[in-house]
Amino acid sequence: MELVHLQGITTLVFRFPERPRYRVRERLGGYDVELVGDRLLPPPRRTVQDPLVRAVAIGAERIRIDLAPGVRADHYELREPFRLVLDLVAAGEAVATPTLPEQRRATPRVRTIVLDPGHGGSETGATGPEGTLEKDLTLLIAQQLAARLEEQLGVRVVLTRTTDVDLGLDERAALANQLRADLFVSIHLNSSPRAGARGAETYFLSMQASDQRAALTAAAENLGQSVEPIAAGPDAELQLILWDLAQSQHLAASQRLAALIQQELNVQLDLRDRGVKQAPFRVLMGASMPAVLVELGFLSTPGEEALLRTPAHRASLAEALVRAIARFKGEQEGVAPVPPAPLEAVP
Repeated sequence: MELVHLQGITTLVFRFPERPRYRVRERLGGYDVELVGDRLLPPPRRTVQDPLVRAVAIGAERIRIDLAPGVRADHYELREPFRLVLDLVAAGEAVATPTLPEQRRATPRVRTIVLDPGHGGSETGATGPEGTLEKDLTLLIAQQLAARLEEQLGVRVVLTRTTDVDLGLDERAALANQLRADLFVSIHLNSSPRAGARGAETYFLSMQASDQRAALTAAAENLGQSVEPIAAGPDAELQLILWDLAQSQHLAASQRLAALIQQELNVQLDLRDRGVKQAPFRVLMGASMPAVLVELGFLSTPGEEALLRTPAHRASLAEALVRAIARFKGEQEGVAPVPPAPLEAVP
């Protein structure tokens, strides 16, 4: 069992080797999780120091959770591995800044999108052969994309930064959570020691990188950013649990959004598909909505740097992203999908 209390919410996580048959029953003073036909090897009664939970007793056939007066609970499941999660909050408490995923709505809507222009301030990101800075281009692209999304899709768009300022990686996802955003898209430009590297790559979160190249890209983007270090010991485990919970419910949606973005960029750029990948990008950790990071080209390659410096190419990239997000929005909301863009050369 793990217990985390943050910003007025207590989360209890019970892990099982496989999905048990169970019932969650409310009773006076708390809740019971009854195991139907399954048994546990009970550990000793757990002493709990938490403002909302008085005690947790794990028996062979029942988990007994005693709560403080007026505390209510919601429960849901996470898979791979199976976890039963209870979110506890005091009755009447308004949770304005959720740090854990909300239960999925019957019909997901895409109304608020947070765009994150990578880097900023003292963190310049990649630098092209001609001195072009990643932080400058990501802001320009994000601004173009925001205007097009608002105009074409009628959604609310918020940028994590609108000027050249330092902004910590954790603050970016936190802003999206605070706004209850429906999507989080972090915009970056790539760099490679290999001459001639070209094309776009789209990522969604995983604690393990999908390949060595993905691991190196994540390490480069995480390096030197303003982040709180991950503490050692039990605190580190709890922090990873929070990150895992925040994205687990949105993993399939994040993967689908990444696939649509990659597809539209491949068509727009007319390049070899570099694929959708997974990696432990710190900026995506903790986002409680579908979240992706997109590398829109290799600033280290002279030809791509020259293209990225042109407003026409940046507009082309923004339009590809709009089409991908429109298709994702249509799928989520059950409306007619937007067809892929026709293949055309980028000027």
